[in-house]
Amino acid sequence: MLKSAVLFSHRKMRFHIFTEDALKPEFDKQLRQWPDSYTKKFEHKLYPITFSVGNPQEWKKLFKPCAAQRLFLPVILKDVDSLLYVDTDVLFLRPVDDIWKLLRQFNSTQLAAMAPEHEIPKIGWYSRFARHPFYGSAGVNSGVMLMNLTRIRSTQFKWNYRPDHCMYGSNCKEAEREGVSVLHGNRGVYHDDKQPTFRALYEAIRDTIFSSLCTTLCS
Repeated sequence: MLKSAVLFSHRKMRFHIFTEDALKPEFDKQLRQWPDSYTKKFEHKLYPITFSVGNPQEWKKLFKPCAAQRLFLPVILKDVDSLLYVDTDVLFLRPVDDIWKLLRQFNSTQLAAMAPEHEIPKIGWYSRFARHPFYGSAGVNSGVMLMNLTRIRSTQFKWNYRPDHCMYGSNCKEAEREGVSVLHGNRGVYHDDKQPTFRALYEAIRDTIFSSLCTTLCS
């Protein structure tokens, strides 16, 4: 993947490589063997596989090994404004510059860009097998993802407030100031006693009777 990006691109690039610790020496060894005419076209930095919240082993096994790592890029790469995330099985056949230009086409609310999972929904994986919600008629593929990290960080978590934001102290100051818009009860907190506030809100909405609510509002 790295070689294909270097071969076809015109501008100097910076690679942020996330890999297992045992593979780092091999990465450095291989990249040092490239000719100077190519190594001068990029900078690189190696990072460990890390997950900042929850159980790291659970995150690591989600879908495929380390697939969830991309969810934490805005937190890990705090000084990076935008990036193009790609899986390791991706080969570039055109300059990376071409897809990078798409960032300029983002409107004021767009955070990321991905291609559809399939061009023909009726034979796509999501439309045939998925048991969870997905975007559009075919879903999207996050193996190539253009991300504006600054915008992602600025959204904070008021639209996806989870137990992780308060279980070890408050980790979302914006929610303290502006309130929570979406409460996400993962970790089963709607049904146990670990987060009483989450459970209380869930039970209040669950037990709301529409007819009595309508009577109250109408009166």
